[in-house]
Amino acid sequence: MNLYLSSAKRFAETSIQSVELVTEVSAPDRGFETALISRMRLLKEELAGHAALLDLHHEMEYHIHQYRIDRKRFLMQSAFNAAFKFRQQLKNELTLDTEKRERISATLDQGMEIADKITEADVRIKSIINDLSLQEKTVSPISGSLVKLAMEEVKLAGERIDYTHRAAALIMAAIALSGVFAALGAGAILNRSITQKLIRLTKTAKEIREGNLDVSFEGSGEDEIGQLAFTFNMMAARIKEFIDTLEARVARRTDELKTANEKLLREMDDRIKAETEKKNLEGQLSQAHKMEAIGTLAGGIAHDFNNILSAMIGYADLAREEIPEGSPARQKLENVLKAGDRAKNLVKQILAFSRKSQIGRSRFRSR
Repeated sequence: MNLYLSSAKRFAETSIQSVELVTEVSAPDRGFETALISRMRLLKEELAGHAALLDLHHEMEYHIHQYRIDRKRFLMQSAFNAAFKFRQQLKNELTLDTEKRERISATLDQGMEIADKITEADVRIKSIINDLSLQEKTVSPISGSLVKLAMEEVKLAGERIDYTHRAAALIMAAIALSGVFAALGAGAILNRSITQKLIRLTKTAKEIREGNLDVSFEGSGEDEIGQLAFTFNMMAARIKEFIDTLEARVARRTDELKTANEKLLREMDDRIKAETEKKNLEGQLSQAHKMEAIGTLAGGIAHDFNNILSAMIGYADLAREEIPEGSPARQKLENVLKAGDRAKNLVKQILAFSRKSQIGRSRFRSR
């Protein structure tokens, strides 16, 4: 019993530690995960207009989201590796002033420090869960042994009652053989002192076997039946106390498991939401890569076509200057130049789509 109570106390303390660690990591307002998301958001706001740093930030953010879902340490290590590359790239960003670079570096350090605390807490939670499993394996055989011992005590009590009843019956038969009068007197004495007590004791034992533990044998005396009644009442009281205590512990353990189950369901909902957010981010990233590839292809084609078109327009313009006014060939060259202007406008639209260059006109003054 002492070992069972000690294990139950240890189980409760371990459960409280696990709940405190989960709260420390996942609390909506003050948890490590909320603080880490806040730092990553601030870092993203500081990186507006710096594509290379934003790509590394997206990589860190992706690995962190994946870790929140799978809880695998190598994913957080990947985030740390991306943070290292981010620091190297930050040193090479010459467009950032010193103050902003230091502010970005400080925000990154804060985020990685919080990420490190999250991984440490997850390791401790995993250790506590393993400890709970070992405690459960230890307590289950103990509780089974306690129930078995109680049943054995009840069985022994029944055997003692049966033995006493048979002994009384033999005594009554022996007295009956000694004579009618002696038998009548002995029967009356036995009926008052032994038989009635044995009947009441038998009825009491039957009620206890049927589950009524509130009954007790009303009898006293220094004889064997009185001592047996006292022992029987003590045993019944101890069994009732044990069952009441065990029921209270079972109810307490049930409440604890219910609370843990509700916590687990909330964590599962959070992970499902995180998985949905991850899929949305992956879709946005894929679409951005597609548009970037299309823009790059369109920009390359537009530049090449613009080079060819510039030569065509230039040579056509030179040819027009060499042809006199009113010539049919000059009119045809005018039409060629108009078509070239339309083609130049088309190239401008393609380049504007690709966002690779800005096209404009500027006045050229010759000396």
